[in-house]
Amino acid sequence: MSTKVWRKKAAAAIIAALTAVGIMGTGSQAASIDGATAASYDKAVNISGNLDSFDVTVKETTTIPGQTEAAVKTVYMKATGLQSDNNMKVSMKVVTDDGEKNQYFSNGYFYSDQSGEKIKYRMDKSEILELMNYDVYLNFDSGRLDTLSMSEKTDKKVYSLSATQETLGDYSDKILEGALEEHQVEIITVQGTVETTTDNKMKERSLQTVYTIQNEGKKQACIMSSEAVFKDPGEKVTVTLPDLTAYKEQGKNEATVEITRKNQTVYATDDVNVRAQNSITAAIIGGASAGTALTELGYTSDGWIQISYNGSIGYVSGDYISTEKPIIVADMSGTMYATTSVYIRSLAGTDGTILGSYKEGDSVVVTGYTDNNWIRVRYKGAAAYVFADYLTWKEPEKVVSGYLSGTISSMTWSTITVTTAQGQSYSLDTSKAYLNVVDGLVVGDRVDISYEQKGDKLTATQINDYTYHEKEEDSQINDMVFGVVMAQGMSTITISCDDGTSMTFFKANAEVRGQVYVGAYVSAAYYYDASIGGYHLTYMSVI
Repeated sequence: MSTKVWRKKAAAAIIAALTAVGIMGTGSQAASIDGATAASYDKAVNISGNLDSFDVTVKETTTIPGQTEAAVKTVYMKATGLQSDNNMKVSMKVVTDDGEKNQYFSNGYFYSDQSGEKIKYRMDKSEILELMNYDVYLNFDSGRLDTLSMSEKTDKKVYSLSATQETLGDYSDKILEGALEEHQVEIITVQGTVETTTDNKMKERSLQTVYTIQNEGKKQACIMSSEAVFKDPGEKVTVTLPDLTAYKEQGKNEATVEITRKNQTVYATDDVNVRAQNSITAAIIGGASAGTALTELGYTSDGWIQISYNGSIGYVSGDYISTEKPIIVADMSGTMYATTSVYIRSLAGTDGTILGSYKEGDSVVVTGYTDNNWIRVRYKGAAAYVFADYLTWKEPEKVVSGYLSGTISSMTWSTITVTTAQGQSYSLDTSKAYLNVVDGLVVGDRVDISYEQKGDKLTATQINDYTYHEKEEDSQINDMVFGVVMAQGMSTITISCDDGTSMTFFKANAEVRGQVYVGAYVSAAYYYDASIGGYHLTYMSVI
């Protein structure tokens, strides 16, 4: 939009290139400004109060430090009859890379000619002065300043000044043409000079405004230079208006350009002002926070969305509206950890492109969280997203590898207890261990075990056992049972017998016929083995 001091089309590329710029303000507010200097300065800058007419050209250039591309706007303005209630006339021409628009004021009407659309509507003197103020700063008085000094030359006075957002107050919005709230803008400092005639009539004003814009959670710096030159200050100005009979009258809150009708729900993608007209200088009648659902009534040819607002009609910038409900991201910082292997995606959703992955235990630099349960992370210098359920703030316990030797003192299908020569006992999980054994594991065997330790838990990764067990050729079969296999492990098997009891057998060196599985119906021959304190399986057959 051509009226914005920060024009998105021209500045987007250079703003995106800037990632961090350190800029300091002017420091603490000056203790005081000399009263005489302030009075002299205020008389010069109170243009609408002291002059009846003026002719000024204002050129504004917005840049990013270190970049060559710039957004340029030039305003040509003539005004006369400022001290009259009924004879005030104004001619304004605004030129940007997007084109130009011509606006006029006469006999209580404001006229606008933009892209061939000629309209007019009622406007009182105070409203047109407010509109002019966005371009010329008609009353940028000393009460808005942090510092002010004056030096007198032979033919002029030169005032040097500075201000911050704190001292500017609500005048900050005029400095940036109403863009302060729309773009989350923060003014860092305003510095410049004002040259006047010796009798305090404005000749030139040069201001440099340094401000930041929130862009994807980061502050990005911009510099706006404004050069205003007043032609023949104090001399009478003649304002020539074109033929205004072709301008069509309409209400203030009606669109000034063609509207394409639409009826749908849209969403604010950022905090945005709701205005009375499709103009950055129109009155603010409310606001919508990021994610708010709005009813769109139509859209204008110059990029505004007409909405239903509190029973009336309002306008919001189309730059901050989407037909899809946006994902709201809140800033946060810190280090989280992956609880399992998890993908890193370009968007906060499973439709995002997979950029990479984290492994269990990897540390993750986080920068924000979304309202749909994703975490924004910094990945290869850019923003990416990970599903929140797979991250934790708790640092994982470290996994330590170890090795021990000892004698098996007890065992089950998933655990083994080993007692070392020093008399220390260790219980290890064997469910995932690789077995390197001669003829099975038996209580009393000497084993060597490699393991991993996480916290207090020991998990065996490999068990080596070279103990050979001689078979008893005439092992006495004490009994035989029939039943269903309920569970089996590395060294034992449990059967639910036909008589309703259950029995667990050590199965080392047992002869097995058929494929044994949980649920199989089997016959089992066994004997009681005092050396292991339990039943030893000698033969099993799947029936």
